[in-house]
Amino acid sequence: MKKRRFLLKIIFSLFFATNLFGQTSDQIIEINYYGIEASNLESNMAKMISDLYYTQLCELQNYTILDKRTEPTFSTPPKKDDFSGNSFSFFVEINKQMESETWVANFNLQNSTTEKAIKKQYESFYKILMEQKSTLQETLLSLVSPSDTTTPQKQQTSPLNNSISTDFLAGTWFGEKNVNKVVLMRSGRGFVIYNNGASMNINIKIEAKNSTNKIIITQQGNQNASFFPELPRNVALLAAKNAKPIQWTLTLTDNNTLTGTKQTLSLTEDNNATPSEIDVIWTRKS
Repeated sequence: MKKRRFLLKIIFSLFFATNLFGQTSDQIIEINYYGIEASNLESNMAKMISDLYYTQLCELQNYTILDKRTEPTFSTPPKKDDFSGNSFSFFVEINKQMESETWVANFNLQNSTTEKAIKKQYESFYKILMEQKSTLQETLLSLVSPSDTTTPQKQQTSPLNNSISTDFLAGTWFGEKNVNKVVLMRSGRGFVIYNNGASMNINIKIEAKNSTNKIIITQQGNQNASFFPELPRNVALLAAKNAKPIQWTLTLTDNNTLTGTKQTLSLTEDNNATPSEIDVIWTRKS
């Protein structure tokens, strides 16, 4: 009797997973990404979070992600009837609640037969930036398939003996003491989110040297004292005025590990800032 009940449960589960959206888990689901709508955000911050969401979506397995943003941050999605059962539109609305000084994000997924939304609240805008990538992925998966919030893992081909591309490097990286996360994008751009809330735009360049691919990541934009959290604030404010852009020189040691050096500023014994090179290790978590 117990065995029979167990078999019935398995059959029911398979039936439910197959028919929830008229598809099996092996089918590729197409997500049309329309970005974020955020009237309370400055344009550069809106662009940053819009790119962050896109990068994290692209890391999902068994999903085809299409960037439908004709504007830098957001484009109005077509009517839901324009999407078939295996194709969805996805966009996020972010608004600041003036009374409570909190931020609310509404994650919207829809097609011709489905229209769903998940609402999340954050204490500050930087809490959105610092959220783990798995949270967005779990949110999307729960919208698409509430019965199964896991995706099959593809075997990742090692590029160590081949040409490394920004496509392969795209993802969210961790490792530095005062850095919350580093987001590398397929476009060759990205950003660094510090624990103190500062955010730095970066550029990614790959150079072949002596049969080794060097990954050069360079700070873009104006210098900021917050990019040197290891220094006392008064020292960082003074040193940042003339500091060169921060730069990382890294090599891929396995599929999800980057090791190398960082050109930055360090504190001397007499409490001054001096250019220095420090060792760093970044890891990418799936």
